Amino acid sequence: MITKTKKVYYCEFCKKHGLSAGHIARHEKHCTLNPKRTCGVCKRTAVSHKETIKAIRKEYKKLMTFKEDNGILMTHTNAYEKRMDDLIDECPMCFFTALRLSGNDWKKWYHFDLSEKMQEYWKKEYEEDMRAELYL
Repeated sequence: MITKTKKVYYCEFCKKHGLSAGHIARHEKHCTLNPKRTCGVCKRTAVSHKETIKAIRKEYKKLMTFKEDNGILMTHTNAYEKRMDDLIDECPMCFFTALRLSGNDWKKWYHFDLSEKMQEYWKKEYEEDMRAELYL
């Protein structure tokens, strides 16, 4: 009988794990539960939504202080909704990060399909790239 002891590496932010330290380190850099994450989508356009995500987290915590017995009061204030709507159009991955980091029950409050939104995002990016090439 052969027994082997192996190191298992875990993400500090979520439950992902693996046998490769390098793989998990790369994952942690982009993990949607990492407050200091680097967005691979926004990185392409040199846009950062870190401040927007911080503001959304802060607004959501403020909203959660206004609770009633029958649910959350003022969950969808205009400012919160506007920030979320702007972010979902700019970068679906950052939107998903904002939802996860704020503790918002995204399945309950938003009908959000990340894969569908990312497909729409990449399709729009492709069309913009094609338009830019036509006018060169």
